[in-house]
Amino acid sequence: MIAFPFPLRGSTVLRVALPLAIGAAVLAFPGAAAAQGKCTQIHEVDIQHVFVPKLMVIKQGECIRFTNNHTIEHSAIGLQREFNTGTLMPGSTAVVRFPEAAAIPFWCGLHPPMMGNIVVEAK
Repeated sequence: MIAFPFPLRGSTVLRVALPLAIGAAVLAFPGAAAAQGKCTQIHEVDIQHVFVPKLMVIKQGECIRFTNNHTIEHSAIGLQREFNTGTLMPGSTAVVRFPEAAAIPFWCGLHPPMMGNIVVEAK
């Protein structure tokens, strides 16, 4: 159960606590969705004040683990919303699976000048 700094009464607990608990579980395990898709390989993108590497070339079905090694929060979002890691706090990670061939420019939603590119090649 989530502890609240204010009193909750009646059905408010279910309307507030349950969605918060579900949301917290999803944020705590961002790689769970990728794991269900069975990553054939996991590549690494390090997030500092830039994405390293800025260009990632992978195959269909492979995954990228975005790791925020900076001191502030970041995210990685496909320019056409192909994927979204959500906000990554310092030290956190998100794994994203890429099932289809595509060229995907991406950026940090919190710091738009930070950009990178992903090329997903057909198998």
